[in-house]
Amino acid sequence: MTRSSDMRGNTPQQAPPRQDCGSRSQGGPAHLSRKEREIQRHRLELLEAAEKLLARKRFHEITVQDIALESEFSVGYIYKLYPHKDDILAVLIRDKLSQLRSLIDRNLEAPGAWDERILNMLTAAFTWLDETPAYRSGVTPDLNLFARTHPGVAADLAGFLEFFRGRIQLLFSEGLRLGHLAEDEPGTIARTFRALMSGFSEDRLLEQSPEENLTKHAPLIVRVIKRAFAPEGSDR
Repeated sequence: MTRSSDMRGNTPQQAPPRQDCGSRSQGGPAHLSRKEREIQRHRLELLEAAEKLLARKRFHEITVQDIALESEFSVGYIYKLYPHKDDILAVLIRDKLSQLRSLIDRNLEAPGAWDERILNMLTAAFTWLDETPAYRSGVTPDLNLFARTHPGVAADLAGFLEFFRGRIQLLFSEGLRLGHLAEDEPGTIARTFRALMSGFSEDRLLEQSPEENLTKHAPLIVRVIKRAFAPEGSDR
């Protein structure tokens, strides 16, 4: 039954609960009225319904009617909360990037040797991808095209990639400073690392190898980097 259009509801560290108050908060600031808090809850429920659908379909295949059936909200009320269907995907992408950013930060900033932190970050990120079918199958195949036509999403992606490059480069600079890696440009090592990470994840993300488990490849990537850039004369 459709609801009324007026109302309605040192091991790797994993991603924390969603905290995006602007788009996905369940509660909201205390100063919001009861009606505003209710609308926030409804927005969250709509996003969760869309995410369930994305685990089964690509975004362009999902209609507002599909979301209405999954969420039990009326089509008219969905358009009241999100004037365009694309607005829903934009919020979901922002939410996923925020989750990944938090995951990367928490693992790279945790105590431990630099290579342990890289391994923990990779393991946590790959586990997240393995366990997030909505992002993997429903969003990723169309992400670049969607970003080209949605400047806000393009800016979110660019900001995330800049953050990731910077964090990885800092960590490899630490490896160089401590003598664990040969003298080289940290940016070169970081680019090699990202290429390895992308190579292992691309088929998985595009569902060409749906049974492939990314997490098991994390130790291999770290070993390849350490051996490829080991100081001359060291035990590789």
